[in-house]
Amino acid sequence: MFAGGLWTSFVDPNELEHSLLNLAINARDAMPRGGKLTIETANAALDAAYAADHHDITVGEYIRISVDDTGSGMTRAVLAKAFN
Repeated sequence: MFAGGLWTSFVDPNELEHSLLNLAINARDAMPRGGKLTIETANAALDAAYAADHHDITVGEYIRISVDDTGSGMTRAVLAKAFN
């Protein structure tokens, strides 16, 4: 679902496509018997309180892209490696 009224954003279209494609392939692999893949967009205004808890974030207006699936998920060991 793509939200209407999204703010203008600057993104490398090739990097965005590559990232979404990888997430979709990972979701497919996690759902060998089928399932549901959901990709949503929304405006996201990040304030000083949020930035204080996430030191690599600058206060401002962003577009949020959420990817969710009904797959089996990652083990703790894989999850630890995925976000390092």
